[in-house]
Amino acid sequence: MPDSPRVLIEVRGLTKSFRTGQKTIDVLKGIDFQILAGEMLAICGASGVGKSTFLHILGTLENPTSGRVLYEGKDVFALNGNTLSDFRSRFMGFVFQFHHLLPEFTAVENVIMPSLIAGHSRGESIKRGLAILAEVGLTDRADHKPGELSGGEQQRVAIARALCMNPKVVFADEPTGNLDTTTGEAVHQLLMKLNRERGVAFVFVTHNEKLAGKSDRIIHMVDGKIFD
Repeated sequence: MPDSPRVLIEVRGLTKSFRTGQKTIDVLKGIDFQILAGEMLAICGASGVGKSTFLHILGTLENPTSGRVLYEGKDVFALNGNTLSDFRSRFMGFVFQFHHLLPEFTAVENVIMPSLIAGHSRGESIKRGLAILAEVGLTDRADHKPGELSGGEQQRVAIARALCMNPKVVFADEPTGNLDTTTGEAVHQLLMKLNRERGVAFVFVTHNEKLAGKSDRIIHMVDGKIFD
C-alpha cells in the first residue's frame, strides 16, 4: 500500500488585516490549509482577493495578523528575525513576475547569490550554479548578463536562483505574467519538469487557468477564503 502524501506546510486559522485611516480591511479570513511535499499547486482568483498576500505569508515575507504557519510541524512565525531568515533561505525559493536579476552580474553570478550569502565558497557555489543552469537549459548563457538575455531566459535564471539552495518549496507569483504566451508556456513546462525531477513543491499564483489546469491541484481564492 503506497504511503500517504506527507504534509509539508500547514496553515491554521490564518488571517491578515490592513488598517487604512479609520477603516480595517480584512484580506485573509481564517484560512485552514495544507500543502503536500512535492506537489504542484496553483492559486487562482480575481485581482485583489489576497492571492499574493497569502503567498507572501506562506513565504514568511509578511506576518499574518493571526493564525499559524507550520513547516513540517515548526511554527515559523515563532522564530526570531535571524533564525527565520536562515530558515527561509534553506527551506524556500522565490520566483516573481519580474525576474529581479542584478544587471551588473552574469547569469551564473545571479544564480549563486543565495549560496554566497549563506557563506558557501565561490568555487563550490559556481559549480552548483552551473549545474542548475544546465537543468534549465542555459549552459551556454552562464557568462551573459541579464541585458544580453531574452525575457524567457531571464526568468529561467530567476528559477535557477530559486533552486540554488535546494529548497523544499518554491513560491512563484505570476511567474509567466510578464512573458508572451509561447514563452510563458515553455517556462511553465520547465517548472513542471523541475517539480517532477527534483521533487520540490511549487506553489504559484496565476491568472492563467490553462496553465493552472496542468498542476496537481488548483485552489481558488474568493473574498479572503480558499476553495480547493
